[in-house]
Amino acid sequence: MDFELYKKMLRGECSPEETSQVMRWLQEDPDTFEPAMMQEISELEQEKMPPAVRQQMLDWFASKGIAAPEEAPVVPIGRKWYRWASAAAVLLFVAAGWLTYSSLKSRQPSQAWLQIQNTGATVKLVILPDSSRIWLRALATLRYREDFNRHAERQVQLTGEAYFKVAQQESHPFIVQTGQLNTKVLGTEFNVEAYAYEPFIKVTLQKGKVQVTSIQSQRILQPGQMALYAKSGDQLQVRNSTVNNPDAWTGEGLVLNDVPLPDALRRIARKYGQMVEFDSLKAMKHQHITASYEQMDIEQVLAQLGFACSFSARKTAKGYHIIWK
Repeated sequence: MDFELYKKMLRGECSPEETSQVMRWLQEDPDTFEPAMMQEISELEQEKMPPAVRQQMLDWFASKGIAAPEEAPVVPIGRKWYRWASAAAVLLFVAAGWLTYSSLKSRQPSQAWLQIQNTGATVKLVILPDSSRIWLRALATLRYREDFNRHAERQVQLTGEAYFKVAQQESHPFIVQTGQLNTKVLGTEFNVEAYAYEPFIKVTLQKGKVQVTSIQSQRILQPGQMALYAKSGDQLQVRNSTVNNPDAWTGEGLVLNDVPLPDALRRIARKYGQMVEFDSLKAMKHQHITASYEQMDIEQVLAQLGFACSFSARKTAKGYHIIWK
């Protein structure tokens, strides 16, 4: 396990993919993390941490059979080290000691989260305990509480793209968390695009009604509308969707709903499990793509897209290389 990556996660500096990696490490073998955690505690200056909290954590580790190493003088390295030590004292003791350990090891089911990741190139159907059906695109990740049905709100967390058919339960709203954007529904069908590397999150409503909430804004979507959320500036817009069937991709097709060409090429590569090499700067000069492809292989998709965007796709040993006309 990469302990430095774990500390990076506690500071809120990890990408969603890095956070998922750390959580997988802790779930698979949390015991490998404990000795490193103990060493970190021993190296922080005692005056930088609340003695009661320090002792509480040491007692917790002792109960696990992990003893603190002999104290050694700590040599500070500039003011930056002091600032980090002070922050780490809070993050590592409080966040790691109680939040992370509790979520992974507590016997209380209300604190446990289950994670489903679509690691293949095809669509993965997930049926939740409330009978809601979720189609996950390739490399998408879904998380939900182990006691999903016993909460006032049915919360799930999504990275990637998914299409939702939510079972109606008026007393238990269904909420999809995607970074800073929450989508709240009672019973409906909608598509969510929340790719980690793309600057926008998109929610496209097919049936029913949803409430989309960001840090500063809240909007209601009607069928046929799309919410477009800019991650960098917390800007939330609502516009009419140009895609009639946002769920067409669940039948192994490909739907591009107002997607910049570089992101469209990346999605194509992900769907077909192929490498697509291209010049990002040249691709950014082209218009956004709105298209639907059904029952086509990657060469057919690239050929059609290339006709519209003035490029050709050459087969290589690694995959495909885009040549601009």
